[in-house]
Amino acid sequence: GGGAPSPIEVEIMARPTVAYAISNGSASQLGYSAVRPRPDGTFELKNLMGSRDLYVRTAPAGWQVRSITMGGRDVLDIPIEFKGGEDFAGVEIVLAKATTRLEGSVVDNRDRPVVDYELIVVPEDRADRRASHRRWVRPDQAGHFVVEGLPAGHYVVAAVDAVDDAVWPD
Repeated sequence: GGGAPSPIEVEIMARPTVAYAISNGSASQLGYSAVRPRPDGTFELKNLMGSRDLYVRTAPAGWQVRSITMGGRDVLDIPIEFKGGEDFAGVEIVLAKATTRLEGSVVDNRDRPVVDYELIVVPEDRADRRASHRRWVRPDQAGHFVVEGLPAGHYVVAAVDAVDDAVWPD
């Protein structure tokens, strides 16, 4: 049906904000611990230390994160500093049906299809380049791309030869 997904279909994680800079260590040593909410929708993440990004690692097909708030404050794409021993109750994660879809292909200056490219989509407003508002996709073998689940807004779309994964949001 068209109803809400079961909470147990969602997986929530608080990943270290600077995890990409750490090359050694298992996921558990880095503090990666994903949890699934209980059937009533409540969840608990324990033993968090340092700067963390709270995010939804998996959501049911066709659903995307609309917001993550903590005490009424927007924490979607904003690191949370855990010093140890805190109890952050009242975190609310809202999912919405994904409704946006951008698809197409790229042609060169002679109208010939291009198949070897990478596509980046970022908000036109540089101040709003949060992770949930940008995409980096590769086309299929025929050069066709699909981008789904972007929040409403104005975007810049660019097809490039290669993307530097460290700086692409800029």
